[in-house]
Amino acid sequence: SEFDLMASFEVDDPLFDDVWDICWHTMKICAQDNLMSDAYYEQMQYVGDLRPHLKAWTALTGDLTFFHSAIEQFNLSRLPDGNITSVYPVNATFVIPPYSLVWIDMLHDLMMYEGDKSKIEIYTHEIQEVFDYYESLINENGLVGQSKHWMFIDWYTNPRGGNSKVNKNGNSAILTLNYAYTLQNAAEIMDWLGDSDKAQEYKKQGQKYAEIAKERCFVAEKGLYADDPEHTFYDQRASILAVLCGAHDVDETSMLMKKILSVQTPFDSRANLFYYLYLFEAMAQTSIGDFVEVMKPWKDIVDMGLTGTPEKRIEENPRSEVHPWTAHPVHYYFRYVAGINATTPGFQTVEIMPHPGDQK
Repeated sequence: SEFDLMASFEVDDPLFDDVWDICWHTMKICAQDNLMSDAYYEQMQYVGDLRPHLKAWTALTGDLTFFHSAIEQFNLSRLPDGNITSVYPVNATFVIPPYSLVWIDMLHDLMMYEGDKSKIEIYTHEIQEVFDYYESLINENGLVGQSKHWMFIDWYTNPRGGNSKVNKNGNSAILTLNYAYTLQNAAEIMDWLGDSDKAQEYKKQGQKYAEIAKERCFVAEKGLYADDPEHTFYDQRASILAVLCGAHDVDETSMLMKKILSVQTPFDSRANLFYYLYLFEAMAQTSIGDFVEVMKPWKDIVDMGLTGTPEKRIEENPRSEVHPWTAHPVHYYFRYVAGINATTPGFQTVEIMPHPGDQK
């Protein structure tokens, strides 16, 4: 489909143009009646894929049509237990509870982009339904536990799949911090809508679960998070989410970010390309990180000669070679490199704090 490209971004490093081109090409191909997850393999609308796709799409076009449509469509897919289906519309029922959280995160994104209360306030009961479901999963130790549904996190290797060997049955710092992250986003939504009691409830819950994950899974001697309370599996994703949840003070957060970003840190698993969305966001939140260094997987994609962004790292047999959930770096050209950030809903106030690195 044809859409107007409204944004532009110029620096002296040609890599930025190359990555821009493959991201924009991927997004355009997958913008049909809905925003598709990919151009060939499935061609469906997944809510987890949508959030990074929409961040990139909005940054380059300013268009919110797909945003409004997706929020409404996925709400119409809601099941009696409070979850949305992970893919919709489709003649089947696939449920990924972390994607129900992503739907709430998308409401927060829309709030910050547009600032129209009428588009958000109609979904406050549905937000609570998702949280009621998550409360039903909490283990005795306070971590998010096992679900009858697939608790997909990100693409892993060894074993290959959407979970690691320690989080496939819950009891996971990542799943718990993901819940805390969305609770904090929901608190900001409710505060903006004028429901201060609910905002405080969600804020306290978010802080509680971030603290529980820290108590159970942060290993002070290593300065890192394990994903399991037995401390057998150090997953970069858990540490990234801990930063986003504000689980540590400024000095500890700075040390944690440096470990997250160091190639020398002995993680048992590192973020795949989808989860770089959260890594870039943590960089923006802390002002720590060299964007070009972190964007190296996309340089590898360009160097390989691909014309689209793949589903996974190219060395992992990415399966889908045109997958817009990995087109999100162009959003962070503006959010991190240029440092443009809405500080109140609808961009009523804006903070500009560039991180150009060596770029001119």
